[in-house]
Amino acid sequence: MLPGPKFELDGKVGCVHMLLSPDQITHLTDLLAALCIDTETESKCDGALSRPLDSDDLRLIEEDLSKQLGSSPRDREWETEPDLDPYVTCQENGEMFFSMCPAGMSSSVTSVRSGSEFSDSDMESSTHSLSSFTQPASLSSQGMGNGPRRHPVAGCLSSLPQTSGRTRGRCHSGAEQLKPDALLRLTLGGLTLTLLQEDPPSNPDEATSLAQVSQVFFRELAFFKDSMFSERDFHHLRGGFAKACPQSHLRVTGAAVQVACEMRSGSRHNRAVTSDLSFSRLELLECLWEDGKPQYSELLQFQKAGLFTVGAAARPCAQLHYGLTEKHMRKGKQRVVRRDSVVRVELAELSAELDLDILTRLGNLSKAFAHCPTDTAAPGLMQTQSSELYSSFSLLSPHAILRLRFPIPDLRPLPKRRPPTQRAVRQETLVLELTELELKHQEAPDLQSEQPAVGEPWAPCLTQLLEASFTDLHGSYEGWEGGSFPFIRVKKNRDSSPRISVRVRGGDPQGPAAGLGGDEPHQ
Repeated sequence: MLPGPKFELDGKVGCVHMLLSPDQITHLTDLLAALCIDTETESKCDGALSRPLDSDDLRLIEEDLSKQLGSSPRDREWETEPDLDPYVTCQENGEMFFSMCPAGMSSSVTSVRSGSEFSDSDMESSTHSLSSFTQPASLSSQGMGNGPRRHPVAGCLSSLPQTSGRTRGRCHSGAEQLKPDALLRLTLGGLTLTLLQEDPPSNPDEATSLAQVSQVFFRELAFFKDSMFSERDFHHLRGGFAKACPQSHLRVTGAAVQVACEMRSGSRHNRAVTSDLSFSRLELLECLWEDGKPQYSELLQFQKAGLFTVGAAARPCAQLHYGLTEKHMRKGKQRVVRRDSVVRVELAELSAELDLDILTRLGNLSKAFAHCPTDTAAPGLMQTQSSELYSSFSLLSPHAILRLRFPIPDLRPLPKRRPPTQRAVRQETLVLELTELELKHQEAPDLQSEQPAVGEPWAPCLTQLLEASFTDLHGSYEGWEGGSFPFIRVKKNRDSSPRISVRVRGGDPQGPAAGLGGDEPHQ
């Protein structure tokens, strides 16, 4: 088998335009969930004898043999000695025990095969591992005076330390090395994502139906050229999008977009996904149509994204790093699937404008993104398998300016109130300027929660930690009688920076967070 991932894709695209409604987001989520077929359920329920052995099965057989050969009454004596080296197993004459497992032999100093060869796990690896023990020449060439025993024990010798005298310890198998399955690298000259705030009528004959809206949208965008993303900002695109989409929407526009995604898997159904997304320039815009005219709210802007300093390397204005790992473990007679997800967003100097009514206007979109497909796992598997979810989200920016607008309340009766998609805000603005801003959100199961009844899966409550830190905060109130009034100023001291922490216990693992796990939170 050739080294590297099984599937690798490297592509370059000029520009991509997408138009989605809330219903389409829900259907797209269901489609992706249906395509993610879990073959582990079938193998566990129907039995592994109905299919031929593959490389993963052979690796598991080899690891089981290694554990059986390595177990002995001597292990119990080593368990009771507290001052043992956990990495090396020696005897009085200096003889060492070597593991037969591929993970241990690939890092051992006596292995005659490279680590890349052991990654292609087959039955031949056991033969080579045992044959290496019976070759004194290969051991003497490595500078080992005393040969190892010819019966291996479970363990590994990664990072073998120099030992002398009478030292006895026990080996522990290291972390499993995941093999790359797929690698995706994609470069986009430009990207636009238009999200409709409301679903168009389902009648295809109406002029405002989704079919008619999409036809007008892509017909107008056909006049756009790839050079449209070469400007320093995206203000010149607003006229074209006003003709293409005369409906209230949320638009994401990015230039020089780079996407990288890697998928890895192991022999014990362990999986890992890492993704990186970066934008050279990025804009998040809300467009509301009232009286036939668009009104724009610049939700996210990077003022210095199009400026370059002579002699300095160009850096992206926004970077997103995402990692997801899934491990299958056992706790007694119950199988536990632990999912750890980490999301890290790094932003350059930014400015954001928000009003408190935006959550109401984006209600349909938030419900669409929070949609979770129905779990179709077997009932017997659900009773013997539980999940531990860990998540970590962090957002960093060296300098951020937040402008908060206050809505005008509408106290009229419901039939006479303005539509929730219309925006009505006061003239005054609350401006917050923060330096070295860092926002964190961590989520983990509460291991001290009550244990379930017999026969029920263990589903602990979630503990959430929300934290905000910064080095300097300056707040002002603008627009009141034409003036600006500062009202708050916070600075760091020599010992620590200002920090706001909120811990919430007792939440249920529901919603989109239940499908993504994450990093174990810091205490």
